[in-house]
Amino acid sequence: MKRKQTKKSRAGFTLIEYVIVILVMSLIISIFAAMLVQGTKAFNFAVVRETLMTEAEAAVERMTREIRSLVSPGHIIEAHPDELSFADAHGNVIRYFESGGKLFRNDNLFSENLQSLSFNYLDSGNNPVEEDYTDIRIIEVKLVLSRGGKEVEIESRIRPRNF
Repeated sequence: MKRKQTKKSRAGFTLIEYVIVILVMSLIISIFAAMLVQGTKAFNFAVVRETLMTEAEAAVERMTREIRSLVSPGHIIEAHPDELSFADAHGNVIRYFESGGKLFRNDNLFSENLQSLSFNYLDSGNNPVEEDYTDIRIIEVKLVLSRGGKEVEIESRIRPRNF
């Protein structure tokens, strides 16, 4: 005797079950994708910040080294809030300045991501020096670099060795 199959005895899933599985899987995949996107953004932020920090540290370190080697305050040629030029021990003129969002050392590009550059000049009593360069004993450098909405600020307080 043959058994007659009914609808209920057939193996398989209904359309509603398929739709529910697809919805649940879509939800899981979208949550995973959102986490992946956030992780990628965090990684990119860290990479850009590290690049900017390395660039800023290298620039300030070189500026600090060269300013420290100043022979005397008389070797300072120009001392403005956004520019510093001086003669080194060999008589070579070194000039740091900003132009078009870029930091230059003489006419050589030093950094492309410059947002701001500022110098403060202080006398031996930590008072600002505005006119007489021979009174300068401390030079403060503040460098702000930015790229893609990320910003890095670094400062250095430099006391030339020979002053």
